[in-house]
Amino acid sequence: VTAGSSLSLSLTLVGGSVEVQGTVKRAGRAVAGATVVLVPKDPESNRDLFRREQSAMDGTFSLRDVVPGSYTVVAIEKGWDLDWSQPNVIAAYLKGGRAIEIGNQKGRAINLAEAIEVQSK
Repeated sequence: VTAGSSLSLSLTLVGGSVEVQGTVKRAGRAVAGATVVLVPKDPESNRDLFRREQSAMDGTFSLRDVVPGSYTVVAIEKGWDLDWSQPNVIAAYLKGGRAIEIGNQKGRAINLAEAIEVQSK
């Protein structure tokens, strides 16, 4: 910062973070290698809240360091080359995702009871 210039700083404080766990399936069968994206309610203003993971061989996934808020979880088959952090790209998949609400459950894991259905790219 040079002399005479102004500096602006913005901070966001959260009470804790959780881990969101679940399974990706298609027609009741586990899907390995799907891109799982946790999309915040206002993706344009909250790019730092996105979380992404790839489903394991048994279809499971784990999204770490999720802060309280409203999200949509989507699973995309062969989605590793998508620019999922761009709101206009991920918007096409939000309707097929699952809305979830994360409360202040510091240090706990949240297991999604129902599987996330994979969407084709």
